[in-house]
Amino acid sequence: MSETGRCLSPASKARPKRSSDSGTSRSIAAAGDSMAQLTWRAVLIGSCLGGVLSSPGKCLAIDNQLGSLLQHIEGKGQ
Repeated sequence: MSETGRCLSPASKARPKRSSDSGTSRSIAAAGDSMAQLTWRAVLIGSCLGGVLSSPGKCLAIDNQLGSLLQHIEGKGQ
C-alpha cells in the first residue's frame, strides 16, 4: 500500500508522469483518436476478401451436393 492508502499495481507504478507542457500528449491524441476506425472502404474490402476466401469452400460444398444428387438420380434410373 502507498502512503495514501491505495493499492498500486506494478503497471501503474511504471507509468511515466507526463508534463502538460510537453508536446507528446498532443501528438498521441492526434495520432488517430479522432479518425473513424470502421470506414465504408474497410467494410467493402473486408466483404470482398471474405467472399473471395470463402468461395473455395462454397464450391466444394456445391460439388459434394451435386455429386450426391447425381448418384441418387443415377441409382434410381437403374
